[in-house]
Amino acid sequence: MRLTRMITLTLPIAVLLLISAMPVSATPPEVTESAWHEEGTWIDCGTFRIDYQADVQLRTTTRFDSNGDLKTITYSYRYDGTAWNSVTGLTVLNDDASYQAIYDVASNTMTSDGRVWHWTIPGKGLVLIESGHNVFYQTSDGDWFGINHGRPHDTWPGGYWTLTPLCTALA
Repeated sequence: MRLTRMITLTLPIAVLLLISAMPVSATPPEVTESAWHEEGTWIDCGTFRIDYQADVQLRTTTRFDSNGDLKTITYSYRYDGTAWNSVTGLTVLNDDASYQAIYDVASNTMTSDGRVWHWTIPGKGLVLIESGHNVFYQTSDGDWFGINHGRPHDTWPGGYWTLTPLCTALA
């Protein structure tokens, strides 16, 4: 009697656990990795340019829903470089970044987490930082508007991206 009751109670639970553990027939994620070196002029600041050189690594993961439709694209960046004022030679040492950006197709948003810029200059210390958690929404005119959920964000005053702080840092 006791054995029958135990089987009666545990068998449906065991079957339910087996069924719920079965794999879903979804398209597996696609992953690509790339690395490159880049250099050149990055920003024209009017009276000078910001020139740069960098080594970049990118891992892109594309995920699909159970119907095989695009769901999210995740970009994982690692950036290590140097930027400098083309006139004075003032240089940002170790312009490094490590962040992840996730584009969600359904909500048409981009969410980023990590350190995008962390600029230090000898004798000045930290002059520019862009890090933390951001959510970006695309406006009807195609611009991206950022909602900063974590601080600090030197390059997103008022929600719109601007490169003015980068020019100011190297002026």
